Amino acid sequence: VSTTRKAITDVLNFKPDVVIFRGGSINDLIAATADATVYSQHIALLQRLLAGGCIIIDEGIAGYSGSSGTPASIRASLLSLNRQWADYAALYPTQLYFMSPLGITCASDGNMLSDTYQANGYHLSLYGAYKLAQAEAQLLKSIFGPATGPRFPGKNLFTNAMFANTGT
Repeated sequence: VSTTRKAITDVLNFKPDVVIFRGGSINDLIAATADATVYSQHIALLQRLLAGGCIIIDEGIAGYSGSSGTPASIRASLLSLNRQWADYAALYPTQLYFMSPLGITCASDGNMLSDTYQANGYHLSLYGAYKLAQAEAQLLKSIFGPATGPRFPGKNLFTNAMFANTGT
């Protein structure tokens, strides 16, 4: 836990209606952590979120176009893990949704799509984050219906000035 990384209980204490979970472990894949370990750690986090009773949108791993580690193996792993996490989400049809990064930030071979990533090959660029936000908005609309009434400002847990000043 830090000022930018909160414990699951901190998040659930806000009693959210929905949590967007970007918990894909690309760093673990770069470090050659076994897929089974990455999968089980991800599922453990999802189970803790599910226990909070909110809707969860799991976004998996966005893609990999970096040069660290073994890129082809990393891409194969992320594609496999994303499929497994989608299968897991299907077990909770009204509470857990998997939003596949395919066609949003990731190509079918696991490479990130043009302009969606930073120079390291795995962090999203602002354009990639924008594309992801568009897909999130569509999924949220399909879950909750169209927005009505005044907009809720939400609760921003980020201290990064770029995130805090959403007018920029």
